Amino acid sequence: MLSRRHVQALRDFAPGEEVVLSLYLDVAAERHPRREYQIKARNLLRDARDGMSEGLPREVRKAVEEDMERAEQFLALGFQREGPVKGVALFSCGPRQLWETFALPASPTDEVVISPTPYLRPLWLQLHDHPRVGVVLLDRAGARFLLSAPGEVREVAEMASDVPSQVRVSGWAGLKGRRVERHIDDHVLRHVKEVAEGTASFCQKEECDYLALGGNEELAQKLFEEIRAPWRQRFLGFVPVASGARAVEVAAQVQALREKAARAAGREALDTLLGEIKGGGLAVSGLAATLRALQEGAVSTLVVDREFHVSGFRCPACGHLALEAGECPRCRSILLPVADLVTEMMEMALERECQVQRVDRAPRLDQLRGIGGMLRFQPAPA
Repeated sequence: MLSRRHVQALRDFAPGEEVVLSLYLDVAAERHPRREYQIKARNLLRDARDGMSEGLPREVRKAVEEDMERAEQFLALGFQREGPVKGVALFSCGPRQLWETFALPASPTDEVVISPTPYLRPLWLQLHDHPRVGVVLLDRAGARFLLSAPGEVREVAEMASDVPSQVRVSGWAGLKGRRVERHIDDHVLRHVKEVAEGTASFCQKEECDYLALGGNEELAQKLFEEIRAPWRQRFLGFVPVASGARAVEVAAQVQALREKAARAAGREALDTLLGEIKGGGLAVSGLAATLRALQEGAVSTLVVDREFHVSGFRCPACGHLALEAGECPRCRSILLPVADLVTEMMEMALERECQVQRVDRAPRLDQLRGIGGMLRFQPAPA
């Protein structure tokens, strides 16, 4: 299951004098019902093999060709397209013992990249669009810890409780009953604190991006009050399901919660950005200005109209993005066309640890001309 730890490990990979084969492939069953993606992959790899730089040393070329053969064999014999899998990402560098494959929850753009380091931009977007949500469902009997990840919800652990289930009022003037109530309240508080500690450990171990709580409403609220940083800041909301809910129920409620939170975050980001633009603050709008600021490292938050798409160009050597064809201004390689420059920009932003907020179509987006960004600093004049 894809996580930020996996992507960070690939980001830290140093191949030395070797190069890395990165393959992204759309394997969605609705488009490839008979595993036609194998033929597509073979053609992609063949074209990449034919297009390899003549300047590569012979031993490096041979290693890449062996990586390509291994990739073909994996897709033919080792890869299982199961459940909601829509894509596959593969990274190989035989001389450095690198071999990583990931099933993806969304269809990537088909591409093969041969470069000194793994090509990771599409993975960042997959992580952004399909976060890992830790879900804690609790009642007086205990707590369940579930992980909601792309395409699945699985139970990771559970915790039992010793909270008494009943209060029997008896004794002179109800004194004994009140003592029993206080006794039970103490048990409940201890139970909630123990679940809070378990929640922090669970979220850290499972590398959760967000946290959601459910089960008994009163106890879930008490648990939220016990949650501390960083999970309090990553709290997604309460899911209206019972503590014993089935995984499919949890998945549906978490998805609804995520979509609601994303819409709210997008509206808030848009309000903030338009306020900065109106006040002449650290903000930029429009495709050309935003692209330039992004590539200079000035953007802290990228705000994009969800329906905004435009073609452009990318340097195959250094990754530079451009609006027009020609030579890369950084390394003089010939720029190659890309069908969706906006997606490339989002991937670049996430790779550089910027926030990305996509906003549903609204009249106020016209002021951004489709895209804009809040800035860390003002970029140099063009």
